[in-house]
Parts: sequence; structure tokens; C-alpha cells
Amino acid sequence: MMEKGNDKDKITVKVFRFDPSVDDEPRYELYDVPYEPGMRVMDALLHIFRNHTNLGFRYGCTWSRCGSCAVNVNGEPALACARKAEDGMTVEPLKNFPIVRDLIINFDEYNKKRSMIRPFIQRSKPLVETYDLIPSAKLENLKDVSWCTRCLACVAACPVFEELRWKGYGGPAILNEVARWKFDPRDDGPRLRVAFDEGLFKCTSCNICKEVCPFEISTPDFVAERLRAIAVEDGLYLGKHKKNVESVRSYGNPYLEPPEKRTSWLTYVHPSNDATVLLWLGCTPSYRVQNMATATVDVLNKLAVPYAYLGNNERCCGSFLLRTGFRDDFMTEARATIEAFRRTGVDTILTSCAGCYRTFKKDYPVIFNDFNFRVLHISELLAEKLKESNIRLSRSWNLKLAYHDPCHLARHVGVYEPPREIIRRLPGVQLVETGKSRRYSRCCGAGGGVMSGYPEIASVIASKRIKDMLQVGAEAIVSACPFCELNLTKTISDFGTNMKVYDLTELVAKALQDS
Repeated sequence: MMEKGNDKDKITVKVFRFDPSVDDEPRYELYDVPYEPGMRVMDALLHIFRNHTNLGFRYGCTWSRCGSCAVNVNGEPALACARKAEDGMTVEPLKNFPIVRDLIINFDEYNKKRSMIRPFIQRSKPLVETYDLIPSAKLENLKDVSWCTRCLACVAACPVFEELRWKGYGGPAILNEVARWKFDPRDDGPRLRVAFDEGLFKCTSCNICKEVCPFEISTPDFVAERLRAIAVEDGLYLGKHKKNVESVRSYGNPYLEPPEKRTSWLTYVHPSNDATVLLWLGCTPSYRVQNMATATVDVLNKLAVPYAYLGNNERCCGSFLLRTGFRDDFMTEARATIEAFRRTGVDTILTSCAGCYRTFKKDYPVIFNDFNFRVLHISELLAEKLKESNIRLSRSWNLKLAYHDPCHLARHVGVYEPPREIIRRLPGVQLVETGKSRRYSRCCGAGGGVMSGYPEIASVIASKRIKDMLQVGAEAIVSACPFCELNLTKTISDFGTNMKVYDLTELVAKALQDS
């Protein structure tokens, strides 16, 4: 605890210690460190080294540019020179790497991978001039990736890398390195083939890399999606993805389902002709997670929320197409979707699908300058509606729930509190949080086309997420994304547990049923 006395204030720091050459197993040691306002983790490590023990750690530029000093602080990757020191913090080496000593990790495998991709400009023709300028119009993509310091915090946090460890997947840092040269117009090396072989289509688009990156480089947005789009143009894509794309072209959904079956689950719906809100259910709730679609409609009807609904005329929002690189098909679907929105005369789009929500909320406004619709996730609407005094949630659950933050809803857009506010209002429900929640929530493994392209990877990652929930005593999982629900439900049967996976709207619908 913080000590206040005649000396300077002190903080206690817990540090991982392990020397493979002499130690049988790792240990943790506690150190008291004089505290000064504004001090960083690096300052604490330097004090320990100079006054207590020969602690092993990397020391670099001290201003966040060399990337040498990345460590785990309280379980989160961070640069020791940038992260503020705090009382009781635990400092460990980055995960998923061999340990040289204490906080020093072995970079050998990364360096081999980086050397293999030839990190320099490759030319098929010799340079004629003495210098080679990059046109300003070509600089934008380069700027987004050029800030990488190769600290490998992104690799340590990546859920896919945690499973594959360089075997067919180089992680965000290697993909970023490939993009750095592919986006340089002076380079004409075989970068796309390298990216494909290093797992370009294995990224789940979870965006944890951006959360831990000192410069907030988003591998899904700045690297994976851009490289995938170029790769698709070059004929490099997954066969499974192409089948889904062809289904969207023919049927308006990726599941080879006839358009007329989009509402086969629907027993009643009460759309309003003068509604300002359009309910958009999405392909996965309509065809694969129909309990979610049913509950969404049920809740809106019970709360008397006026809404319009396209029914069988609803098509794919294009999220899957954009994530997997089929950008031309995305543009076709997106334009048709926007026209459908305009024909209804609404000003707000409401959806319970996290993937559709992120696509409408972030992608459409960037790609289409005239997209001016308000976009709401169902959790945002319900959190506000349930605050009204005349709404009574009558069913009592007696249930311990763990909430799983969907990546597209949470990290991508920042919706963390509304789902939790709703859960706390449910009678008899105890909300428990795992050690990996909110900004640092573990991905379920389904996103970015991984569930369809590499189902075995999606399942292994989902199993770790389920273990997170079991470790905190959760009796059920609740989420707000059809892909998360689908992947977690498929995987949970392997655990021999009665744990169920609910969509948030299901719980609200059941709690309202006797109102």
C-alpha cells in the first residue's frame, strides 16, 4: 500500500522473476519504490535495478519510439517508458514469447519472420534517378502503418497468435510490416503472397491490437482489410469466403438461403407506416440465430416502440464482404441498402447485430459522404427505455451472468455500459466480470471471416473465452452479437456444462413477458 512518512511516498511493485539457466520455475518478488508524481513503470524498474537486484529488462529511448521496453502491466501490454506507475502494479514479460531473463523476451522468431519478408524496397527495375519521390496521394496508407515501433505488444495480445505462435500466422506486427512495403508505390515485391501465407485471412478483426498499441494502429482497419481488398483483386482469397460472397450475390445473404425465408421465424410484427426508426435485423439473426430476431421484435412490440421493417426485402449489410476483402460486392450491397433506407423515410437505423451496427456506424459514413442516418444498437435504445418509471421487469432469474463484450460493438465503437446497465436492471441477476472484459475483453474468435474460413481457430479461441466465464463462476453467458452467440454456443458443448448463451434481448423479452 502507499506509505506516507518522513521519506518520499512509496509504492509496492510486484515483479516477475525467472532465469531459465538457473531457476526451476518463475516467481514474483515485491519491491518498495519511492514514488514521485508522473513517474513511469520504467522509473520503478530502474530503481529496483539500481537499489535492490540485478533485474533483467530492456531499456531504450524512454520516449515511446524504439519499442524496446514493452512489458505486461497488470495483464495489459504497455511500454514501460510510457505507462504511469501505480501502487500494487504487477509487471511481467509480454506473453506468448520465450523468456531470456525476467522481463526480457526472445525476439528471435519475430526477427526471422521479418527477415524472411525482406523489409526493404524491392524493385524489378533499377532506379534511374538518384532519388525516388512518393506522390502525396499515395502517402495516406503509408502514414497509417509507419508509426509501428515493433514493440510486439500487439502480438502479445492477439488471440490468434496466442494459438498459432508463428505457425502460419505472423501476427499484427508482421502483417503491418508487409503492408508497410506493399503500400509503398516504389516497391513491387511479392508482398500479397507473403501476407496470405502469414495468415492475412486469420485476423478476427477484434482490434485488441489497437488498444495496446502506443500509436493506436488498428491492424483490422489499416492493414488487414486494405491488404485483403488488394489480394482479392489479385485472385488471392479463401474458397469458403468466395462461396459466401456468391450467395450474397444470388440470395442477398451469405447462407445460401432464399430471400423469402428471411422472415420464416416471424409470427407477428407490428411495423408502423410513419415510424422514424427502421429495424434492421441482419442475415445471421434472420437465418441462424432466430431467437435473437424473435426477441428483438418481441421487446420492441412490448415497449411500444414504433418501427419500420423491410422484411424479405432486407439484404446483407455488407459487413462480411468488407471484412474479407470483397470491396466491389460490398459497394453494391451498401448502395442498395442505403436506397432502401431512403425509401422508408426514416432517420434512424436500429439493429441488434453488432456486425451490422459497426458497419452502419463506422464504415458507411466514411465511404458514403451522404450517409446521414442515426445508427443505434438495440442495447443503447433499451438502456434508455428501461429507465422509464412505468416499465416493469417482473421475472426474477436467480442467475449469475457474465457479459461478453462483442468486439464490433465494444472496442470498435465504444458501447460498453448500455448492455451492463440493462443486465443490472434484471431482477435476480448477478453480473460478474472476467479478468478480460471491456477494452481488453477476449475475442470469441468468430469475426473477420474466421468462423467461416478457419472454424477450428474460431472454436479454440471460443473455448478460452468460455473458460474465462467458468473461472468467475458464471452460470450463463450473455452477449449482444449473433456471431458471438453462434460461436460460443457451438463450442460450449465440448465443456460438459449446462451453461447457456443468451442474447441480451432474450433476457429483456423474458423479463417483460408478464408485465
